[in-house]
Amino acid sequence: MNPVSLRIPPAQMPLAPPVPGTQPVEPSYKQFTDLLVDGFQEVNAAQNSANASVHDMLTGKDVDRIEVLTSVQKADMSFRLMQQIRNKLVEAYREINQMQI
Repeated sequence: MNPVSLRIPPAQMPLAPPVPGTQPVEPSYKQFTDLLVDGFQEVNAAQNSANASVHDMLTGKDVDRIEVLTSVQKADMSFRLMQQIRNKLVEAYREINQMQI
């Protein structure tokens, strides 16, 4: 037999048999907007955490300076990443907008 004729297309490939006593799990897919909102919320949480740690340090609470610096840098890096993602999305939108049909 020709080995090519034995290939099964990916859409028709059989799934692995379920493990006895377990329920099959349906894959969960998030909407693109949900991913963006979750990302914005994470960046906001990092900013709030950094602000709180700086506030604690400035008010004289017993806070490790290294932890404050780390939280501020983490918040800054996540904000910059969010900015770059936004820039790429705007660039892609403009490029799609300029396409002629």
